[in-house]
Amino acid sequence: MERKIKFLFGIFLIVSLIYMGAAAIYGVTSFKNVSDKVNTVTISPYYIKTSLNSDIETREYLLDVNAATDNWVVTTGIGIQFRSLHQLVKVYADDTLIYEATVSNKIFGSTVGARVNTIEVPQGTTVVRVVLTSVYKNIDFYEPEFTFGSVYNLLNQRFRNSIVGGSISFISIILGFVLIILCVISYNGIMKDTSMLFFGIFAVMLGVWLYNETDLALLIFPDRGTGSLISYTLLLLLGVPYVLYISEYLNVKDKRSSYLLIIICLFMAAIGIIGHVTGIYEYKQSSWLNHISLVLCIIYTAWAIIWRMRNFGFDRRVITSVIGGMILMVSFITDLVAYVQEQQENDVVGKVGLLLYIIMLSIQGFAETLDAIQEGKMADFYKNQAKIDEMTKFYNRRGLDVWEKENTDFTGIAVVAIDLNNLKYVNDNYGHGKGDEYILWAAEVIKRSFGSMGRCYRLGGDEFAVIVNKSYTKRIASRIKRLKNIDKTHRYEIKNTGIAVGVAYYESDDEKFDEVYKRADKAMYEDKKKMKEKLNEEL
Repeated sequence: MERKIKFLFGIFLIVSLIYMGAAAIYGVTSFKNVSDKVNTVTISPYYIKTSLNSDIETREYLLDVNAATDNWVVTTGIGIQFRSLHQLVKVYADDTLIYEATVSNKIFGSTVGARVNTIEVPQGTTVVRVVLTSVYKNIDFYEPEFTFGSVYNLLNQRFRNSIVGGSISFISIILGFVLIILCVISYNGIMKDTSMLFFGIFAVMLGVWLYNETDLALLIFPDRGTGSLISYTLLLLLGVPYVLYISEYLNVKDKRSSYLLIIICLFMAAIGIIGHVTGIYEYKQSSWLNHISLVLCIIYTAWAIIWRMRNFGFDRRVITSVIGGMILMVSFITDLVAYVQEQQENDVVGKVGLLLYIIMLSIQGFAETLDAIQEGKMADFYKNQAKIDEMTKFYNRRGLDVWEKENTDFTGIAVVAIDLNNLKYVNDNYGHGKGDEYILWAAEVIKRSFGSMGRCYRLGGDEFAVIVNKSYTKRIASRIKRLKNIDKTHRYEIKNTGIAVGVAYYESDDEKFDEVYKRADKAMYEDKKKMKEKLNEEL
């Protein structure tokens, strides 16, 4: 029944997520705005001028605002939108500069990144002049497409077009963080496989990169130059957690190949970062380093799968890796094609493929990590059970030994030694069932008297002890009195039974904890002797 409930919850959760995702994509509220009456049109510049300066290409575009807005209802809140790719941007309304995207600190690169520029055009403007200057030499000049419309509609369209990519990136980041947290929680000396930890790091890095590829990144990184720098840096480092994940996940014994590939990835990352910082060879110019790393990672994945099959057979991890490798291959090819065509933002197939890969591995990772956590809990349970008396649930003698080894400072503590009178007599004359009842009754009395003051131990058949914390030692006398009153008033139903108690306090000249226990034990036997003498007097 429990499995059916969990399965039903899983189905409802998936359906709910799909429902909420659809609401995010298609919208819930219908907005009406004056600017909605303004058409969004794509226009071509009526004049283009190209110039070269030290092999750096600059193009100037002139756009007729009147021609674009001839049939529009309103002329306020009009904007122009276009995409630029590693180009410095200046936009003029007639002869007035209204927008500029240039580099402020060249230590982080000379590019402003790939950006979609949305600029409001002042009312009354007749001509918009756009000046684009390529940042890099010997790279094909990106030719933009210009769109006029209301600023509201242009921005709304940009963010709506980013919902799919943004959703994929957020899911990747969330799943990655969850895996990391689960792995950290479950890493308790039992879970030696850290593959899902590295996969979680890989998923987070990949999610941040995917997020930077969408216009939603403007909400966090308005400076698209910063976004491009983060994306390229993450891509350079992405191979390291991936290789560590594959090596751990497929349990590759020969670590030399993975270590060599990691060193290569780090070396290429160092080249890319140094080249970018110095301006000798920036990220855009060294993007081939990322593609080499990706190819090497795919080759290593194939080799690791073959190694796993030869040594462990065609098991679940091999099947998962083969399916995941195929998905990654398709995603890599589509991403490469999109990169060549300079259409990365439209690479939906590649992004969905990456999401499927991350979800597939995350599901298996969650299952294996939760199993490891459960295994760890069971191991802790059995470990604790070795220190627990099965009948009374008090700690046993081994538990006391462990406590003594784990603690070095016994200042201020006290030991209460306790013994049950005539347990052997009860066992011999009334049976062991009655003897067990006697033990459980005494354990309840001890717990009620001392349970809140320290740890209770059952050291043998009729022997008990309590280690009282130093903050409660002043209450010991009153608690012993309480125990004696309970013993006297509600004494176990068989005659000649009772609880003998002795106490001793740790003193500065005690060299070992055992000395305190011996004094408490001696005091307990004196109490036992007095109880027997009193019983004989009554008889």
